[in-house]
Amino acid sequence: DAALPSDLQPRPGTPGGGQILVTGATGVVGSRLIGELLQHSAAPVCCLVRASSDIAALQRLESRLATPIAQGRLSVVAADLTQPRFGLSQDRFAAIAADTGTVIHCAAELDFLKPYEALRPANVQATLELLSLGASGRPKHYIYLSSISVLETPAHAGRRLTEDTPLDFPDSLAVGYAQSKWVGEKMMWAAADRGFAVDILRPGWIVDG
Repeated sequence: DAALPSDLQPRPGTPGGGQILVTGATGVVGSRLIGELLQHSAAPVCCLVRASSDIAALQRLESRLATPIAQGRLSVVAADLTQPRFGLSQDRFAAIAADTGTVIHCAAELDFLKPYEALRPANVQATLELLSLGASGRPKHYIYLSSISVLETPAHAGRRLTEDTPLDFPDSLAVGYAQSKWVGEKMMWAAADRGFAVDILRPGWIVDG
């Protein structure tokens, strides 16, 4: 699952510019990130939010934000990340690809009981679908929110881990969530090797206080 299609290639040119596309905007990290982007960046922000309509998606996001949404700065699109093109029409998917210069991928299904196959659509296939955005439109910079759980294997127990610690021993990851984030991160590393502009972040435990 971590292998990328051979024809998936980044657009030539300098990544960035245009709008910032954010997934997981209603989550603990994403909702705070939106506030920071609106306060400290002048770029337009587009959020993909799971909902039945764009209006419902906007209402869902507004309920999670601490400050009112800045009119004209933020757009909200109803989307289902488990579906091809996130359930969007080909034209709308292409329009988002054309406008987006930065992708911040925070969305994930977090469940420590579900097996890998159940989490694969949201945590693996959605990552590949986001990378497919980079094959058209503006060149894109990807910021991928991984998890420290990708290193939670018996072989790493008691060891000092750094950013350079290899992603080894996936078969010994204990839960499907860690396995799905491992595959997602490996996909992003493969994309970086192919020329995509990629930054990967590995937060630890996130608690909504």
